[in-house]
Amino acid sequence: MKDNNHSLYIANAPKDSKKISPQSHNPSIPSSKLEDSSHFAPRTSHLIILFFLLFAPDLFAQNIATFFDRRQRFHVFDNGIITQLEHAQEVRDIRMGGDFFIYTDPLDQTVLYANGEKEVLTLFRSNSFNLKRYFWLSRAQGAMVVYYGDEYKKLTLGMDVEYMIGDSVMAYSDFDNYFKVFYGGELLDVTNEEIRNFKVADNSVGFMTEGEELYINSQGITNLVSTDYVKSYEIGNNFMVYVNEFDELYIYDQGESKNFGTYPPKSYRVGDNMMAMVNHRDEFQVYWEGELQELAPTPPQTYRIIDNTLQYIDERGFLNVFYQGKNHVLESYTPKQIKVFDGIVAYTDLDGKLKAFYEGEKVQVSDMIIKQFSLNGRVIVYTIRNDETRIFHDGNHY
Repeated sequence: MKDNNHSLYIANAPKDSKKISPQSHNPSIPSSKLEDSSHFAPRTSHLIILFFLLFAPDLFAQNIATFFDRRQRFHVFDNGIITQLEHAQEVRDIRMGGDFFIYTDPLDQTVLYANGEKEVLTLFRSNSFNLKRYFWLSRAQGAMVVYYGDEYKKLTLGMDVEYMIGDSVMAYSDFDNYFKVFYGGELLDVTNEEIRNFKVADNSVGFMTEGEELYINSQGITNLVSTDYVKSYEIGNNFMVYVNEFDELYIYDQGESKNFGTYPPKSYRVGDNMMAMVNHRDEFQVYWEGELQELAPTPPQTYRIIDNTLQYIDERGFLNVFYQGKNHVLESYTPKQIKVFDGIVAYTDLDGKLKAFYEGEKVQVSDMIIKQFSLNGRVIVYTIRNDETRIFHDGNHY
């Protein structure tokens, strides 16, 4: 079927899929509903049902990955099912969302894969899509359109507005001088005061007005954080870290700001619900569930936070991960390759074999030397000799 407004065609689902058996080894401002844009919707309920299933919160998890086999055929691993999507190697522009992705096929068409099916979105190559875990944005035909749940809505006319996008939230300054936030299927007119800057996390937005007031919009609700001058700030999920004009460190969490130091940290990183920092005494600390605790008396060589997982190389060069309130020393060396997702740290050991910290458990992913590996969500894809592709997911080898 074709929609005259969007040139959207519905393709048949791939038929060559197979199940692979595992191997045996507030001052909130009232919100406004999204304006009606039914003329943007495709003339079929198939895509709407597809996205309703795709974004159902209880069903969502990142259990999908793509790969090319040794003959350069394009495949998808989808929660234990491997499907060949394309026979030719001319697949480009792969953009991953949550459990869905978009790519350009050998015919230069833009294709969506979700829920075991592929849909041709346009008959031409397009880079106008921005994919996140829970929704995706299209910037084409003179408008920004968001696809969320069973909604297919126009946000604003024009494509040159400044915006930032997280896994479930989007913020931008519109042409009507309102600062707006899209969250949970609704478009919120947050304020018409001029915005100096703004940042987004997975589900929250932090912004500072020209009047130097600092706000957080979390899950659609706006709260004032500080009326004093703020030198810097970072936003997490439902909380904010900031340094005031006196170089004092504050964390806004659970509706209140708490002082965590009279000197600014030398560095800090913010994740979904955690923060790590090197304080002015060079102590390495982590903020988790409202408490600040010390991980080491000396700063790490490197550290980063992905979602709720802190991975760092300590002063000795040891590989560490802090996850769910516990610190784990994984190795007494620094791996050459390390990749991180929420709850997962995959890395190569000194022999070139693949190991992982997988949601609280240390596992041997491959007992053979690998050539390369990738981590997409909860799926680890790697190749061994002769370019053979193998997969580790949820404790199973494929």
